[in-house]
Amino acid sequence: MDYLPLQIPIKNKKCIVFGAGNVAFKRTNRLLSCGAEVLVVAPTIGEKFRSVKGNLTLIEDGYKKEYIKDAFMVAACTDNPSVNEEIYERGLEIGAIVYTADEMRPESVVFPAVIDRDGVIVSLSSTGAYPLLTKYLKEKIEAVIPDFIDESFISTLEEYRRKAIETILNEKERKLKLASFLEELIKQGDNDE
Repeated sequence: MDYLPLQIPIKNKKCIVFGAGNVAFKRTNRLLSCGAEVLVVAPTIGEKFRSVKGNLTLIEDGYKKEYIKDAFMVAACTDNPSVNEEIYERGLEIGAIVYTADEMRPESVVFPAVIDRDGVIVSLSSTGAYPLLTKYLKEKIEAVIPDFIDESFISTLEEYRRKAIETILNEKERKLKLASFLEELIKQGDNDE
């Protein structure tokens, strides 16, 4: 496995998206949904970007390396491969996380397909090899996740786990209690559906 699947807190982090096409729009929305501070830079930016809510700044301009300064993440989503390569190289130079839309590069990250059920997050990727496979798997997995797994369900589990950690000092016993509680909650949810 060449990629480490992990979830990174990105709230209030500076993220730059170069380009204003469909892929740039999807990446911008994903970053904003995670609370990032997003700057979109492109020679022409359409209306769909102007209607987006969130911590978003739009600059109609071409790529300039100054825009990347202090970026946590850089997304090269232009229709120009040489510009995307330059963005990729500059992003790596400053230590940013770099995504390239046009082709996989050795140190480019992947935006996975995501299922977000109010605290349960499942991400899927074919590491760019075949995105339609990822879409297919996402649909299949979404169909089997019960509707009762929601924010309230997760909050109940989180509260029980917090109390168990505080009160059940024996780790083996605590794991058994946590598993039993989860099973009971799932049975209850299944019966309510």
